[in-house]
Amino acid sequence: MDEKAKVLVVLGSIGILIGIIDPLEGALLIFPGSGMIALGAYLAQTPRRRLVYCAFLLSGSSIAAALGMSYLWHGIPDRWTLVLLPYPIGWMMDVVGVAFTLDGLFEGRWIRVVSAIWVLAAVWLLIRLLRILVFIKTLTPWGAAALIALGCICILGVYLSDSSESWTKITYE
Repeated sequence: MDEKAKVLVVLGSIGILIGIIDPLEGALLIFPGSGMIALGAYLAQTPRRRLVYCAFLLSGSSIAAALGMSYLWHGIPDRWTLVLLPYPIGWMMDVVGVAFTLDGLFEGRWIRVVSAIWVLAAVWLLIRLLRILVFIKTLTPWGAAALIALGCICILGVYLSDSSESWTKITYE
């Protein structure tokens, strides 16, 4: 069962990494990747799997709303752009959830490096997505700076909340 979970998490992670190239268009890769990660976390029964489930639901609801509005109005009206806010929040939660899931599925020191890269990727996506929103003038630069700071604090809070347990797993040979 763990082998299937490992494959799902790794494939979902690759989908998310490819989707990050363009966060808005990449939602069509990020959402299925998030689903594969959630399924992998479920199969492996990892300790922080609820974080990944919640991230999948946030991303999915926001993407479904955006697709529905695009279908109905041939684009997202300016007054409805806040509907997209759960998408970056869910994506950041998913990235941190991937770090925890990888930590639960694989052993070794190298997984710490991979987890740190995932957390940095979440910050990078947030900055990239907010730059797009500032460019299309739905968000002021000060609002973008505040959201970046809030996103970084949330990511660090989630990541460090499990630090006492995860650091005890490190073995020195």
